[in-house]
Amino acid sequence: MRYDQYEYLLYSNIVLHEYKAIYFFIPKVACTSLKKAMGQILGIEKCIPPSSHGSSRQTLASGRKLNEPNYHFYHYPFVTDATRFDDYFKFCFVRNPWDRLVSCYFDKVKSDFPGFRKYGFSSKMSFRDFAIAVGHIEDTEADSHFRSQHKIIRAAGNFSMNFVGRFENLELDFAQLCELIGVGGVSLERLKKSPRPKNTYTEHYTQELAVIVGNRYRGDIEMFSYGFGD
Repeated sequence: MRYDQYEYLLYSNIVLHEYKAIYFFIPKVACTSLKKAMGQILGIEKCIPPSSHGSSRQTLASGRKLNEPNYHFYHYPFVTDATRFDDYFKFCFVRNPWDRLVSCYFDKVKSDFPGFRKYGFSSKMSFRDFAIAVGHIEDTEADSHFRSQHKIIRAAGNFSMNFVGRFENLELDFAQLCELIGVGGVSLERLKKSPRPKNTYTEHYTQELAVIVGNRYRGDIEMFSYGFGD
């Protein structure tokens, strides 16, 4: 992926000038679904091109079809310095850190995501080994899919949010957001669900591992008031 093509990814935001609002997106927090919704609000959703991965396979490891639109790689409008837009309504959606890491493992590690190879991750490693390894990777070096959420929303110099929605209450919180910024008629589809087992995230943790991951994401846990088993 080339960041010079999709520079908005560097600043982790999509700006909705008409509504004086900015969406600070966090990977592994319904990001695909929310980006599609932002495309609808901006009136560009139908212009987003289909995916092109140079593969003859009909289905990618993520489960997404080759001809489906890629809502991550598009030229969304963004701001490089959010502090210059203090009068804009700033919002994001967050997720329980323990659950987010499990989703990241099944979506990226088990599918052998190329961007993870530099960390020595492979599809054969266990979730325990992955979680312990992540615990030793600083946010400055971490891929955005397992970087601390509070660090991501500060990528463009922003330090406050007007609205923080939760993945655990996604549909209701999204509806509330639309009402707050004055948007109507926008649907939220659940796209790109991680190919994970149908069990709760807590089943992937021992007590020791839960403590390790909790220490790694202490900033998120304290800022967004999450607990293990929430």
